[in-house]
Amino acid sequence: MELASVQEIKGFVVLPVLFHAPSGKVPKAAHYIYIKKHSSKDEGLSSRSLFIVNIPLGSGLATLKQFFGKHATGAIIESFVECKKDSSINLAKLTSDLVTHKQSPFPHLPNHCSLITFIDQDACDLAYQCIKKLVKSSRCPVWTLADPLGSARYRKLAQSHILDIAQLNRSIFQDMSEFNRREETSYEELSKLGSTVDEDGFITVVGPHKKTRDEILGRVKTNNSEILAQAQEKMKKKEKQDFYKFQIREKKKLEMNDLLKKFKDDQEKIKVMKERKRFRPY
Repeated sequence: MELASVQEIKGFVVLPVLFHAPSGKVPKAAHYIYIKKHSSKDEGLSSRSLFIVNIPLGSGLATLKQFFGKHATGAIIESFVECKKDSSINLAKLTSDLVTHKQSPFPHLPNHCSLITFIDQDACDLAYQCIKKLVKSSRCPVWTLADPLGSARYRKLAQSHILDIAQLNRSIFQDMSEFNRREETSYEELSKLGSTVDEDGFITVVGPHKKTRDEILGRVKTNNSEILAQAQEKMKKKEKQDFYKFQIREKKKLEMNDLLKKFKDDQEKIKVMKERKRFRPY
């Protein structure tokens, strides 16, 4: 099957690929992949990475290694990162401060985008040049997927979401153990906080109800900021702007100069209006 006439769009190389058709049938529809060299602040990463848009669904590291191993021999892939769709909501992050926020080492990618990192810059350049040659050669390569397509794919996907009873019990036990450990750590911090004396010699009062360390410290911080703001407001009221005589004289002088300037401006306006015969004082 010949490739489309458009070989490049806004810096992306357009690579049409075919999937394996059922036996006795010829694949007719092509899937279009858009590839360009990755640009990033990390020069070491961007020089050996390819940015891919609209990669076939279900493709993984094994699929990419098989494809580049066939069409770009020597282009060794180091890692593959794709956009992860997460439709679930973690309620624990919204209701508890016991959940730690870990920074992901991988870049955040838009939807339907992927990032392939090769072992070095030469391997990346080789893969990119081979893709360009494929596009110009009017040959449509076959994209082999490890998982089946069609209804068989979704049957397998549904089965994979059904957990084994023993595995589910282990997962629940691990999660509850981790939660209890973090809760005990939070209570220990609260008990230490109640016996700690701050710089001013005060002890933070911890109530009998279950509270977190961040809640108590947040209240203390808010109270301290309100007290500081009230003290500053009182100091401003007590300050005298015109304490010395020279300050009073200077202020009156500025006011007189301002009034004199306005008076002269009004005189000039009246003079101009008289010349134009538009001055009507009554």
